[in-house]
Amino acid sequence: MALRVLVADDNEVVRSLIVRILKENSAVEVVGESINYAQTLELTGSLKPDVVILDLLMADEDAFTREAIKLHLVHNASCILAISVWNDDDAHRRAVSLGARALIDKACLYVELNRWIESLCS
Repeated sequence: MALRVLVADDNEVVRSLIVRILKENSAVEVVGESINYAQTLELTGSLKPDVVILDLLMADEDAFTREAIKLHLVHNASCILAISVWNDDDAHRRAVSLGARALIDKACLYVELNRWIESLCS
């Protein structure tokens, strides 16, 4: 059974790159893409992904949305892999506050994303 992944990033280029990376792995099925937190909430409810690759900073962010995403994803047992161009203490705190299992630096996306996906598939 394939690992079902939802990719959530408001940058189309980054989102496309992540999807391309994921499609190289036959054990992964990209079930959807979202461009903001609101759409991520909607799609996690309808698609029930195993993993959500979630950009830490998207345009529609606010405290309510962050908490709703955390509660919704944890309730639906989705694993969160947060991604960000920032890899400092604040970014790590934000990732943890969302319930993320890891924070992946976008500069190391290919290597780190593959490593995490492989570990989740095994």
